Amino acid sequence: MYAKFPMAASITIFEGALVVLNASGNATNAVDTASHIFVGICTNTVTNGVTAGAVLVEVEYGHEELLTSSATLAAVTGAPAVVTDNDSVTTVALGTNDIKVGVVTEFVSATRAWVGIRVAQTV
Repeated sequence: MYAKFPMAASITIFEGALVVLNASGNATNAVDTASHIFVGICTNTVTNGVTAGAVLVEVEYGHEELLTSSATLAAVTGAPAVVTDNDSVTTVALGTNDIKVGVVTEFVSATRAWVGIRVAQTV
């Protein structure tokens, strides 16, 4: 599934990046920050060099994605994966604000895991 969100000003979100909505409701690169809500994976690189909301970013959700992860995901298949940054996830035990990305479906290696991507902090 796909959705479009207005972007924050003066940023670039790269294809494949984890995307969150900030406290103002604008899409930005994922970071482990309070009041941010995960919405999906960016489908193509987009730059917004102007006013917040002037450009839309498209995200995909409701699928599985191979993501960079911490080694702790090996023991938590079926558990929530949370934002580390716009390129990686970790476990709830290591996340500060626990911005849920989805559910770990398969551990691949010490640095990669398949995650079932959900939207708006649902798992």
